[in-house]
Amino acid sequence: MTDMLQLTLETDKRTYRRGDPIELILKVTNRSTRDTALQFSSGQRYDFQIADSTGRTLWTWSADRSFMQVLGSERLTAGEAREHREQFTGELPPGKYAATGSITLMRSPLTASTTVTVQ
Repeated sequence: MTDMLQLTLETDKRTYRRGDPIELILKVTNRSTRDTALQFSSGQRYDFQIADSTGRTLWTWSADRSFMQVLGSERLTAGEAREHREQFTGELPPGKYAATGSITLMRSPLTASTTVTVQ
């Protein structure tokens, strides 16, 4: 099923000043001609992370959130796209960072990454 889904991660800018909020936009698209059911093991549907150049995770969107512990599903119709947006509002020192977004599917989470530069 995951080969029918396309996942992309974008930010509102490529370069940020120290302290600027970073908007993360995760988009999942059903590329097939059939409806697809997405299966989840909890109320969480997506997540975001920011890591430094050594791979050390500095921020995880879900870290301070709770999600219902109940199985769930969502249907994506043929060709449908769904976006999830969140903002990182912390302060990062100048450098390059890896931003990762994921759709937290039950059996095979999907991930997409992009690079962010802080000046």
